[in-house]
Amino acid sequence: MRKTSDSFSFEVPDTWTVFKEANRFVAQGAGAEELIVSSSVITGPPTATSDATGLTERLFANAKRAAEETAADSGLRITKEFGSAPDAGGWFPCWTIYCETIAQDLFFGQAIVRGEHAVLLVTYEAPYSPHRGDELEAFLATFGPPES
Repeated sequence: MRKTSDSFSFEVPDTWTVFKEANRFVAQGAGAEELIVSSSVITGPPTATSDATGLTERLFANAKRAAEETAADSGLRITKEFGSAPDAGGWFPCWTIYCETIAQDLFFGQAIVRGEHAVLLVTYEAPYSPHRGDELEAFLATFGPPES
């Protein structure tokens, strides 16, 4: 199913349960996978392009700090350091960080997707498998511009 906002659109498998939790979009798969999309959006018209860029930079910095703080949890081991990834859907700059639990029973990946007036923090949790990062990347590949 295709989901869209004022800044992005993306695809979630039709078989997943989808709901809104506070200001977050949550999707859950049958295999205990969970995808959480949190957004930070610039509201109101910025007075200049540089204002919008500065605000988006601050939103990105906040999302990066949140991802790195989560990855620093003592129960997690970072398997892919925070760094740039292929543009989400070929449209939006993207950064990812991957972790697994020390017991190697849970995969935890986060991505930051940056639009012109919004930043998304995507969290993907699932039972451990060496291919979970590929699943998060497949989700990120579904991104596109907003649809009307």
